[in-house]
Amino acid sequence: MFDHLKTRLRASTDPLATAARHAIEDLTDAPLDFTPDERKVELDEEIDAAPSNERLLRDLRDDIRAMERAIRTLNAGLKRAQEEVAAAKADAAKVLASGFSLIAIVEGVKGAIEHGTWRAENTGGRLKDTPEWVAFYVAHRARKEGKAND
Repeated sequence: MFDHLKTRLRASTDPLATAARHAIEDLTDAPLDFTPDERKVELDEEIDAAPSNERLLRDLRDDIRAMERAIRTLNAGLKRAQEEVAAAKADAAKVLASGFSLIAIVEGVKGAIEHGTWRAENTGGRLKDTPEWVAFYVAHRARKEGKAND
């Protein structure tokens, strides 16, 4: 992204260019490569032909602005990802709570079936004494015995 600028900074002997090169190295945490190449020679000629370092400073300013925009974009993406993770955690908590509620219901039904502890709503008597419960109990026992015989 900043290769052209890095090459121009390497070629310059101006103290300002050296300071700019060090600033870019600090920002990118990567030392600039000092190996000569054909592009460096072309840029040396271009810099020597330039009337001043204004062009270099403009390029540096533009690259710094581009880095700032890239950092802002990355920070916005990170913030969105963090919000999505928080929403996913909340959804997972809801699913877990629903699962635990379902387990409690199933265990309650199982206990009621095995021990006949439910009460008939209308009569106040035990559910075990109603015809519906007897039919349910018979079907449940048949299923249970069928599994035991398998």
